[in-house]
Amino acid sequence: MVFGQPPMEQADHFLMSMRVPAMVDEPEAKEITMAIENVNVSVADDCLDRFPAVVRAAEKAGLKVEQALEIVGIVSGSIESAKLEDLARVPGVAAVERSRGFQLPPPDSEIQ
Repeated sequence: MVFGQPPMEQADHFLMSMRVPAMVDEPEAKEITMAIENVNVSVADDCLDRFPAVVRAAEKAGLKVEQALEIVGIVSGSIESAKLEDLARVPGVAAVERSRGFQLPPPDSEIQ
């Protein structure tokens, strides 16, 4: 688990760009863009006694843990969009919910 990292971007999801090695028949590395989703994962009530093991399994499924709240059975973090279904199938995971973001207007704006 990873604790103490700065919070992810405020967007519901963001794009991550990375360079991957070229295939044998490709002359150069190419850039791939992946959509990253911020999520909250609920651990099933009957699995709360195995919370650390469920979190480790979620990490193996691709979840980058930002915060693990064992007392309430919630894990928040980020994951590639393509791996959301894998995360939902982890034993002990009751639900995977995409985080929703919002931003209030500045105090001096006309609409409040």
